[in-house]
Amino acid sequence: MWDPCVNQAHHPTIISREPLYIGIDVVIKHDNAARVAVRWDEAGEKLILVSHRIWKPTPGKPLDLENTVEEDLRELNEQNDVVEIFADPYQKHRSIMSLQAAGVPIKEYAQTQANCTLMGQTLFDLLTGLNLEVYLSDELRRRALSTVAVENPRGWRIAREKASKKIDAIVALSMACVAAMAQRGEIGSRSARGFNRAMHVSQEKIRAGGGPLYVGQNLVDVPATVIAQQSSDGAMRVLASFASEGMSLRRHAETIVKPWINANARQCHIWGTFEKIDGQTEWDLIQIVEDAIGGSWQTTEAGWDARRDAVLDLIGKATPATFRPALQIDADAKVLIEALSGRWSYEQDRRDKRTAWFYVANAFSLLVATIAPTASNEQIKVISNYNG
Repeated sequence: MWDPCVNQAHHPTIISREPLYIGIDVVIKHDNAARVAVRWDEAGEKLILVSHRIWKPTPGKPLDLENTVEEDLRELNEQNDVVEIFADPYQKHRSIMSLQAAGVPIKEYAQTQANCTLMGQTLFDLLTGLNLEVYLSDELRRRALSTVAVENPRGWRIAREKASKKIDAIVALSMACVAAMAQRGEIGSRSARGFNRAMHVSQEKIRAGGGPLYVGQNLVDVPATVIAQQSSDGAMRVLASFASEGMSLRRHAETIVKPWINANARQCHIWGTFEKIDGQTEWDLIQIVEDAIGGSWQTTEAGWDARRDAVLDLIGKATPATFRPALQIDADAKVLIEALSGRWSYEQDRRDKRTAWFYVANAFSLLVATIAPTASNEQIKVISNYNG
């Protein structure tokens, strides 16, 4: 079952532009620990093994979770679009809580009989249907051949052939596959209409030019920022996006947005846009942003429907001269890419589900509706400019 799924031309990758699903199997003292990452192929029909790691503790030297598994997961989350991580909470509860606090999308997936059966049946179906593509690895193959399937009324459950055999990576693989199958089709169905990672996410680093920076800023609840510039042909080039759950607006502006601008676009003038808030709160919040990053700030009177239409219009446009997409997003603007890829929906009936992706998409819509990316700078309508 394993060998027909091996693609000799496929190799493990460190960084993937596609959403990743990860499984973790950890025993601190007497068994190995393993992490496996998978992704869907472009058609969404086959799961692709992206990478794996195995740690081998000994009775005299238990596994240091913080400097092995936790560090690995933090790096993966920083460098990739990690959608979900499944981990058995046994012996890992502290690690799971620590990683969740750091913004890593990890959740508890206890290895109950029901879950283990789902893991085994999912992997069994993928292998027999040749819907799992793996790279050549003697390490993984040995573990696959040490794995047996035990039948029960609900399906096949994973087990080891002998107590001395290691199947940690296969357990982790099955958990990653369950995580991926649970999301299958759901994220894609919520993607912003017309958004395509291959077209809209730049394959090269987008660097700031000499023109002004346009900033969409969500002020309340979760501070979120999207930074962009216009190219000479009218395209929007998104340079960065940030959302800071559990952080004040002041800290977000001073410790995240300002350092990015100082490092990447110090000489650029800033034109910022935010959503109108009633009362004195609006003046207080925008004063925080002005003090932190400077620039000229304006509100927009465009409602959500108009902003949504502007975003969808931009996604579907191409530049007149090159016919390339008018929206280009730097790969490091991960939170916006995730939002447009379906981690948040632009449909009105889902706007109440407010997450970090909601707020960064809202900031993006403020920016798009205000600067009208395909228009010239003279056509930008300033509704209210706090710097006069």
